[in-house]
Amino acid sequence: MAKDAHTLRRAILSAPLDVDLFEQLSSATALEIAATSVKGKLRAYNADHYLTIKLTRGLETVVTSLAEADRPPLFEEHGYAMFVADGSGSEGAGAYASRAALSHLEYLAIQYGKWHLRVDKRTAADIKQQVQRLYRLEDDALRQAGRKLPGTILRTSLTMVALLGADVFVANIGHSKAFLFREGDLIPLTTDQTLTERRLGSRTWHRSRFARHGRSRRTSWRCRRRASGD
Repeated sequence: MAKDAHTLRRAILSAPLDVDLFEQLSSATALEIAATSVKGKLRAYNADHYLTIKLTRGLETVVTSLAEADRPPLFEEHGYAMFVADGSGSEGAGAYASRAALSHLEYLAIQYGKWHLRVDKRTAADIKQQVQRLYRLEDDALRQAGRKLPGTILRTSLTMVALLGADVFVANIGHSKAFLFREGDLIPLTTDQTLTERRLGSRTWHRSRFARHGRSRRTSWRCRRRASGD
């Protein structure tokens, strides 16, 4: 009897530990992303650029004495942010402005971004503040870049759609638009932020617009969410 009790105790001590399996939505889904840019009939060349970035946070065991059954596998969760900038200006100034805006944006995201991938009421407010700060820094960066071209003011729209788990964040300034395509319908997510709108007295005009939700004029994205195991 004592031997049986000892055997049972050894079996319990050596069995894999009971752990609560956790799967964050941002780690269980992936996106298929496609983009294209069309200059249209009125322009001789494109003045817009697009950019999609993937934000990643993870945990990987490097060295341990734990058995494989007692530790989690490699964990990664992801968020995605899609941007379009459509510059205005002649002699290449518009294309240069949109190119500079998106290039500076990536570097600013590395320097200042906190990269929240799990959204709750507190982090949603922080994400809003981060995006507003990035837009202000973008404005400063364009002013700096414009100093290389005396007599030229660099101007561009900038629209962002960020997907974090089940949440969608949208920010825009200028005329570039974002839409949600659902069941055959295009649902607008942005409102134009232009000087024309301001002169017309539109109550929706602000220096920047930010919204949280559960294509641009010349650039369109096609995104489809899928489970990572599909």
